[in-house]
Amino acid sequence: MTSMDEKAQGDIVAFLGSPEAHGGETPERVDTHLSHVFLTAARAYKLKRAVDYGFVDFRTAEQRKLAALREVELNRRTAPSIYLGVRPLYRSAKGVSWEGEGAPADHVVEMRRFDRALEFDKLAQAGRLEARMTAMLADRVAEFHARAECAKEGDDMAALIKRLAETMAKDELGRARSADVARWLDLARVECARLSARLASRARHRFVRRCHGDLHLGNIAMIDGEPAPFDAIEFNETLATIDVQYDLAFLTMDLHRFGRADLAALALSRYLAFTRDYSGAALLPLFQSMRAAVRAMVLDFPGEPEAAHEEAARYLDLALSFLAPRAAPRLVAIGGYSGSGKSSVAAALAPLIDAPMGASSSERCRQKRLVEARGPKRNC
Repeated sequence: MTSMDEKAQGDIVAFLGSPEAHGGETPERVDTHLSHVFLTAARAYKLKRAVDYGFVDFRTAEQRKLAALREVELNRRTAPSIYLGVRPLYRSAKGVSWEGEGAPADHVVEMRRFDRALEFDKLAQAGRLEARMTAMLADRVAEFHARAECAKEGDDMAALIKRLAETMAKDELGRARSADVARWLDLARVECARLSARLASRARHRFVRRCHGDLHLGNIAMIDGEPAPFDAIEFNETLATIDVQYDLAFLTMDLHRFGRADLAALALSRYLAFTRDYSGAALLPLFQSMRAAVRAMVLDFPGEPEAAHEEAARYLDLALSFLAPRAAPRLVAIGGYSGSGKSSVAAALAPLIDAPMGASSSERCRQKRLVEARGPKRNC
């Protein structure tokens, strides 16, 4: 559905979709809930849609401009080579153009285009997502979290769980599977109450930071041989000022969704080896379940194709699985001579223990990287 605010952007959307805007090249257009994206051979131009969903408000040109600037600022933390800047658009009697006088009519985020086949969800679907890529990504996320700005407090998890359940209950999936949504809400509330003291202490111990906020596999790509998280949340500080393990949980949850429990265990092990945040690992089942519920909610958005609604149902199943009763904690020790394959055996066993979360193997990382990851915490 197009709002009156969006209709006022009609001439701008038409211009960006025309060859005139791109030196004679006709762009490919991709529409999302929040943006119109126009893709040429070398560039991507993202126009914020003039929408208001409650959690985001882009109805005015000034709001869209500030959001575009913030998007570039935030995403240059993890994908500096992709985000080139913000470009203004002007209206005149001759129409919309890149150059003009007076106040700009709107703004777009200009990005370097990359091969979408190298996005992690596409790689996973094609069976091309490798352990090497996942290890590099986990290291990158750990380093990013170590440098991220600390916050005195984050979102209230109990309130977030309630909002998620209320939103899901109103959508097609929630109406069709109301009993499962209610069961998820009950399980999540019980787990949140059980972990309330630990959750409350995380901000005091500097684990609540200005994170990415939307770290699923579709928002990560291999760029110049390195994993680059992109499309971080810029429109709502609350949704991205979160526990670092809640940020990580989106990644590990999505690896499970794509059938890569082995890579989820690897990512967790690498991350914990960098950060030593083992106390936070106790929160992961709850956080992963919440992330799966978020994904179910987004994919069940009105107007999505039938395939998206079917995928939302699978994410709801996954959300429930993370909160299923778990075995008592256990320690598995693997011994042997140097070079006999202890680490390889541990890595192979880790995803099979305590499913669906898997176990963390005590993999050691280079001391230099540990120092680099820990050092910037002094700035908090």
